[in-house]
Amino acid sequence: MQRNVLWRPPKSWVIKLNFDSSFAINTNFSISAVLARDLEGQIMGACTYLLLDVVDAFVAEAKACERALYFALDMGFKKVIPEGDSLT
Repeated sequence: MQRNVLWRPPKSWVIKLNFDSSFAINTNFSISAVLARDLEGQIMGACTYLLLDVVDAFVAEAKACERALYFALDMGFKKVIPEGDSLT
């Protein structure tokens, strides 16, 4: 299923955290990515994470959200909006 999605900027002084994950059922590995952008779309930071022993795609997306919030703390962002695209 393909969807056309338009990125919408956050309000001023807020950082939008876009996150996503990929899950491999045969290995129970998940790769998560986080991209932080400001209201002008400027990239404020990005990171990726390898997660082991992930049981399914739902958990992979939940862990990606959790990692996005930890990333925001590490970067010192005070106001954030986490945004994923999970359909699970």
